[in-house]
Amino acid sequence: MSKKQTLEAIEIRQPSRMTNPEVREQVTQVLEDIRRRSQAAGLRVIESQAIESPNSADYRGNPLDDLQRVREINPDIPTPRTVSMGGFRQHPFLPAMAKDTGVAGGKRKYLVGNDASLGKFLRWAGDHQDDERLEGFRDWLVQTYIETSGATRNFGGYHSVPSSYRVIADCTGEVLASHFQYCQAFPMDGTHIPQEEGEHPAHLLEKPSSYRLVNHQGEPEGSAISNRVFLSGAQSRDPKGGDLGIQDPKTGTYSFSRIGGRIVLNPTTDSHPTSDFEKRWLDGMRNEKQELPRALHQYATDIGSGLGVKDGVIRNLYLGLDFVRSSADGRFYFLEANRRPSLITVRDLHGHVDSMTEDQARSWVLDRTFENIARARTQK
Repeated sequence: MSKKQTLEAIEIRQPSRMTNPEVREQVTQVLEDIRRRSQAAGLRVIESQAIESPNSADYRGNPLDDLQRVREINPDIPTPRTVSMGGFRQHPFLPAMAKDTGVAGGKRKYLVGNDASLGKFLRWAGDHQDDERLEGFRDWLVQTYIETSGATRNFGGYHSVPSSYRVIADCTGEVLASHFQYCQAFPMDGTHIPQEEGEHPAHLLEKPSSYRLVNHQGEPEGSAISNRVFLSGAQSRDPKGGDLGIQDPKTGTYSFSRIGGRIVLNPTTDSHPTSDFEKRWLDGMRNEKQELPRALHQYATDIGSGLGVKDGVIRNLYLGLDFVRSSADGRFYFLEANRRPSLITVRDLHGHVDSMTEDQARSWVLDRTFENIARARTQK
């Protein structure tokens, strides 16, 4: 477990030279807000010439360094095998999830699940290794794909549903909000599956369009499919063989309209309501109280403070931490720390995505974080 650190200073960096003046102005305003709050809290402000993001002192951390740091913070936190793109190309393994950490919004994450998809992916990487748009795969990494325990074969007609946990934790180690996310729904005809936009070379990995998941136990097409399709969870139009639809016990027909969503953990009376279907799901997971599992809470506390503060200097005010629970051993695996996380978790906590804007959610997070910083400083 990470040790409590004395909070003496905060490093504030400069907004990047963004081409969009509106975005640059927004970032500048957020930084000024953080500067004002820091000074009011008695923190020494360290002005840096490095590039800043809207909510942290690091625009993008090195994921491999983060994972190594997490292992040092708490050796008991499980992490998947993680290598650079170069390391994967030299020593490939299956099943794997390849992702470009330099983009947000769930883009450019690919399940490489069998020999056919591995061959396609490695050929693609070899053909585009000199493409300047990929910058030598500088921001790409590959992790062992972990089959998740979002549901069981006998629950609700589901079979191996992709699921994950997102936890927002601040630099003092306090958990501010969390949710459980299960596979997303999309039209079964496959006509609205989002793909890589424009002519970026990664879009070649997403063609042809498919409404099927890559089955890492043997999918003949050998596609490497974006996680935006993968998390959609629809395996097939044919309800045979463990599909993800819900079977109506009266008619025997399958529905795919309710196979995706987020469940607020540790909700308040104002939080987004949990449907009867989701309550049954939680019962099946033995989480009737709808709480963030205790082990996950401890992991988030250790990582939030351990990555958030270094030598008494706050480097990340808060982080979005991603975990999955393995269906093989039941343990929670830490995947990555997002320094610029979506705050939809916070918005759901307060009702739903329309209950507050992203800016209002950020302000709420900063309010809570600086309250916790003030409390930590008085207890030093």
